[in-house]
Amino acid sequence: MKITVIPLEEAIGRPLAHDLTQIDAVNHKKSARFKKGQVITEEDIPTLKDMGRENLSVMEMSPGEVHEDDAAMQLADVLCGENLRITLPEEGRCNLIATSSGILWYLAETVNRVNQDPDWVLSALAPHRPVLKGQTVGLSHQASGNGGLQGRASGGSGQGKQALCCVALQGPQSGSCYYR
Repeated sequence: MKITVIPLEEAIGRPLAHDLTQIDAVNHKKSARFKKGQVITEEDIPTLKDMGRENLSVMEMSPGEVHEDDAAMQLADVLCGENLRITLPEEGRCNLIATSSGILWYLAETVNRVNQDPDWVLSALAPHRPVLKGQTVGLSHQASGNGGLQGRASGGSGQGKQALCCVALQGPQSGSCYYR
């Protein structure tokens, strides 16, 4: 991925390379008004000018690169098992959330295998523990920090979908909760 600084008006239709923070002095708040990867539109220009922006850093993805949010979602999809849902990606990270209460099942080796790749961080609660509906049980994070990843969000195995974990109500009850 290449980052280029260009004049504001030339940024229309291009993705931002960084979050842009806006300070609201009236309400004493500051937050990311524009997110990394957000495509700038003509309607954004007045707000950006009000924020004092004259130039923007934009991303140029190389052929075969995947945006960090897309890569995080692809990995989470590969790893997500039964009774879990995936949150929308943000800043190269997706969470795995329990959709029911039960016991979290997975092989720790799966986490270790993913974490051997320096571009990824996969975190999870300890296996074989009780979890509650709505609890975050794991997260996938694209860790290289460069915003672009060569398209290979396979969880390190390259063998297609192999669920990281599932939440089972009374132990692993289906084939998708067992791991190779």
